Amino acid sequence: MMKKSILWLFSFMLIFAVCSCKSESDKVKDFAGDFAQAITHANKDSVEMMYPDAAQADSLAPIHYSPDSIFVQKTPKKGVYKVYYSPDVFVTVRCGKDGDMHVVNSVGIFAIGKDLKRLALATGWIKDGMDDLESQQVLADTAFLDYLYSKVSNRLNTDVVVSDWTYDTPNGYSLSNIYATAVISLTVRNNTSMPLKGSNYYVTCKVYDAFDYIGTKRLNGVDVPAGGTAKISFNQRAYTSAYGLIGDCESTVHINVSKAEVIARYLQPTGHEYEEYKSRKS
Repeated sequence: MMKKSILWLFSFMLIFAVCSCKSESDKVKDFAGDFAQAITHANKDSVEMMYPDAAQADSLAPIHYSPDSIFVQKTPKKGVYKVYYSPDVFVTVRCGKDGDMHVVNSVGIFAIGKDLKRLALATGWIKDGMDDLESQQVLADTAFLDYLYSKVSNRLNTDVVVSDWTYDTPNGYSLSNIYATAVISLTVRNNTSMPLKGSNYYVTCKVYDAFDYIGTKRLNGVDVPAGGTAKISFNQRAYTSAYGLIGDCESTVHINVSKAEVIARYLQPTGHEYEEYKSRKS
């Protein structure tokens, strides 16, 4: 019985000795594995205990890794390590004197929507490798989206226009009749490099007869190919005169697309948009 007790005590001491001999980097690796599991299982309390600044994120991206793939790199700062789950996803871990560990920064942990990330990178809003905390702070400046929208919509207002109008009187008209019906045709020209759906715009047309303003028509759009034209026609009763039925049509195209869709479909990024936006603010 004494021998068994001694053997058990020796085994316990050996295990304790092995655990005690774990290097700091090994402990950091274990911590990093626990952190990744907390994110994977959406354990918000644990995540924020291990990474207090994670509370600033709208959501966190699951970490795809295998335990053997975790790479721990010591930095020049004492007790500070870079932990790589993959080349694009890593965290900075600081070890306290009391053995506590915390994530103090990260890259690729805060979730960003694919479309937003694509736009942000293309316009210079964020840059590859920018840490999550800085990205979160920069992306919070959503007034930049308003700037992009105005930039694109202003261009659309000059690139999509009613370039011409004509009218016909298929039933003819006579000066003996006070009123007659004209068929007015508007030519919508799309000078952009993207097709324009009819559902994405409408046209208002102020109509004048030979002497005076008659009224305003609101017309649904029709599909217009990139760099092409399309016709919109409507009937208009007008006062009959020796000068004709219709004197003028003042037409305006109104883009009727969501802000996000206008930016996604029509913005042609140069990569310098965010710099331009900041220079205008300053």
